[in-house]
Amino acid sequence: MKLRTLACAAAIAALLAGCDDDPPRRPAPPYPDKELATAQPGEVPAALDGAPAEGAQQQIAYTYSYSFELPMRQVLPLSEQHRTLCEDAGPSQCRIDRATRQDLGQQMNVWIELRAAPEWLAGFRERLTRDVADAKGRIADFKMESEDLSQRVVDTQAYLRAQTTLRDRLQNLLAARTGTVGELLEIERELTRVQGELDSAQARLAHLQTQVAMSQVSLYYGTDYRERVWLGKSASEYFTGLWRTIRDSFLIMITVTVAILPWLPLAALLLWGLRRLWAARKRAKLAAKARKDAAVE
Repeated sequence: MKLRTLACAAAIAALLAGCDDDPPRRPAPPYPDKELATAQPGEVPAALDGAPAEGAQQQIAYTYSYSFELPMRQVLPLSEQHRTLCEDAGPSQCRIDRATRQDLGQQMNVWIELRAAPEWLAGFRERLTRDVADAKGRIADFKMESEDLSQRVVDTQAYLRAQTTLRDRLQNLLAARTGTVGELLEIERELTRVQGELDSAQARLAHLQTQVAMSQVSLYYGTDYRERVWLGKSASEYFTGLWRTIRDSFLIMITVTVAILPWLPLAALLLWGLRRLWAARKRAKLAAKARKDAAVE
């Protein structure tokens, strides 16, 4: 019973120490570009170290998204050039997560998703802007997001310390073998559960460290919309469309004429009546003025 009591007490202590596994996130810094240097792999403390030192920098994960519109002949060469740059830099500086190409005949699309170290990425982002301009293209869309993972890293480390302490105590109890067979089996099951949670927490910490150490970048290369309009139609299609426009205009003109023609006599009669009425009123005014002038004389 003493072994069982000790195991339960150790488990309760570990759970109390690491109960907050997903804490509220802190707001991102107002100027993420200036904070890029803070996301260094060496700044993430080891899993079993103590609390972060006072004044430790924030652990920021950055996500960038670019959308380029290019002449069709430049889409594939430029995307391959940037993919080669990432591969040549090595996995410690840049890693391709996914690359997709879509050839629709009159349109070419390429998607590349990669992760890159902040120092290498700073130069790569400058080169992106320059290369796209040299290729007579443009940046159609750009988005950057940042997430502060400092608190999640600290809490995961605290949970790892607690679980490691609990595992060591359970291992010592199992090694002593002073209890009954049932108690030893119960300790073994608890040790298996704790080791599983410890492995899961270590994987979460490694994922957080990767997010901080290497920023995520999404690149889309597509054919310029204005070029797609011209490439999507041949000369015969243009002349066919021109003929259809002329034909439709002529038919509209005939339709309007036919619709107005029955009303032309009525409109002419109304206009003639209005002119006669205006002329009669004018003659009446002149006669009245003449009579008035004669009376004055």
